[in-house]
Amino acid sequence: MLDIKFIRENADAVKRAAVDKRIACDAGEASLLVDRLIAVDQRRRELQVELEAFRGKVKESGQLVVLLRNAKSAGYKQAGSQGKSDADFKAEG
Repeated sequence: MLDIKFIRENADAVKRAAVDKRIACDAGEASLLVDRLIAVDQRRRELQVELEAFRGKVKESGQLVVLLRNAKSAGYKQAGSQGKSDADFKAEG
């Protein structure tokens, strides 16, 4: 089995090897299969970056909730000075 990194870095060699081993019906089909695999892998990598960004936002939001619920924190005091009560915090959480 070939590693996806190897396939990305050596796409032409993989295409030639597929044709030589008659893995695909013809040379054009082997080329299309490898190109499609590389495109799918690129999309997977883009989605992984997007997922990590969302996870970072979730973590950041969770930390903010903790600060706002802590009666000793500056964020809690600031929200209190803006008229929010403990019931408001519980309703948001």
